[in-house]
Amino acid sequence: FFMLFDLNLSVFTGKDKAFPELIFSYKEFGKELVKQRYPLTSLNIPAPILRGVEINSSKEGIKKLLFDIEATDSIERYEEFKLRGTENTIDRTFITVPRFIEMTNILNSLHKSGIYNNDLNFNLVEDILFRFHLKDSIKFTRLASLNRSSSPNLAIKPKLPDVKFKYNGDQIIQWDTPIPPSEAAFNLANLNSFKEINAYHAVRSFLGHDVFAADIFSPVDGKYVSQAKLNAYKPSLMLIGRVHGNEVSSTSHQLRLAELCATDSLYMNYLKNVNLIIYPVVNPDGAQIAYEMYKENPDFMLHAGRYGALGTDVGSRSFNGDNLYPEAGIASKIKNAWVPDIYMDMHGVPSHEWVQLFAGYSAWVNSRNGGARNYWLPRGWYFPGFSWIDDKKHPEYMKAQKAITDSITSGVMSVPEVEEMNKRIYSRYIKYGKQDPETYREYFYQGVQMEARLKGSKLPSSGMNTYYSLTTESADETAYGDWLKLVCKAGLANSRALLDYLSNGKNRIVHQFKEYDGAVIRSVFRKKPIIPIEAVKSKK
Repeated sequence: FFMLFDLNLSVFTGKDKAFPELIFSYKEFGKELVKQRYPLTSLNIPAPILRGVEINSSKEGIKKLLFDIEATDSIERYEEFKLRGTENTIDRTFITVPRFIEMTNILNSLHKSGIYNNDLNFNLVEDILFRFHLKDSIKFTRLASLNRSSSPNLAIKPKLPDVKFKYNGDQIIQWDTPIPPSEAAFNLANLNSFKEINAYHAVRSFLGHDVFAADIFSPVDGKYVSQAKLNAYKPSLMLIGRVHGNEVSSTSHQLRLAELCATDSLYMNYLKNVNLIIYPVVNPDGAQIAYEMYKENPDFMLHAGRYGALGTDVGSRSFNGDNLYPEAGIASKIKNAWVPDIYMDMHGVPSHEWVQLFAGYSAWVNSRNGGARNYWLPRGWYFPGFSWIDDKKHPEYMKAQKAITDSITSGVMSVPEVEEMNKRIYSRYIKYGKQDPETYREYFYQGVQMEARLKGSKLPSSGMNTYYSLTTESADETAYGDWLKLVCKAGLANSRALLDYLSNGKNRIVHQFKEYDGAVIRSVFRKKPIIPIEAVKSKK
């Protein structure tokens, strides 16, 4: 029943005033489903549609919510087809109205028993009413209601720690030790005091860690902010980090970047032309495990902290509709909300511990293919995979992607100590990596190792809203002290190069006017991608 839809009732808190806002986010499974007007759920039926809201002016919250849910049949078909298919196949082929009603009744019973209270049970909603019907038919309709239990979810999301922060000019974010989830939340609470930074609760993890993300943009006059308007006028950059908990530097340099955007005039100027979104701790449970292990053995790789609490990869489960990790998929939801021009997923590799082949060390392998073996030795800062558009009908995408890549490599290698580190570790990688030809890759682009696709691809028919999506790797498993400062410098240089590109490129804003039924309709949108200035000049 929970696979039908994901209903979140929350209170959106602005910096000046809190006001209630209903947020209904339907799970969308697969890229093709997003294109449909009503996305299908994993049960292969349309997602529920909110049809009505009943409120009581004398009470806080909502009296009733009414949802329409479409079934595929009016009666059960198991006995008719049991010799032709399994029970699971029959149940998913014929989604019946009686079964939906029974599911609702069962969930009511579970709520009364104190079970599954986290599902479709909110303190600000008295009743959720479901209207089950057949496709294209209003003749066969049945109603069922889900009453609020005695232990509902609180609609108010967790807040950042209450801090009394006053900026005195000193650096806020430390780069000496790895930052655990609690310190990241504390830092975001401090940074949230700046008018450029808008931090908010992202998710409560499997083990109960509250993690936060932040939207960063130039201050806007007015009580409320329209994200759609921000997107319509300025390109956006989204950075995520710590998908693997022991890859520590991305949290540190993303928080430092947020600090600079609020305190340094150069970075504040970037915000005049670019929106920035950061999500510094995607896997808080793994990050906490790695941090606890770091306090005992700081010079170890601490690979157990790479995964989520259940020993599987949080990032690889982001598109699983029935996921046990609450934190999995949150980055995708934020990305879908902003549709950033550039999306950067920042990872890490060993910096000081080599995994010797045939040494009996199996911590890398968590699947039968053993593909993670190609990270057996350090290799500095690099791109683990890059694909690009090579379409003669749309040459601007290839120009933009190449220009962005050039900006990143030149930005990172412009830091002398980072360049020296890379050259030193690359030489070792070349010397010892050749003995493992199945996993060894030797392709360098402007001094940076890149595992790139051999051929470009055509532009998808639906276009590319996020036209540059890349993973980077830094030698930071697990870094601290001067080494952490070094790899953080590389990450910050990468981010600054991206801000610089988006800020100084050609932003093509289109205004349209048309008359319809006696009225004038105005619209505004941006043409993607952001074109590099050099390409614009050469065109002229």
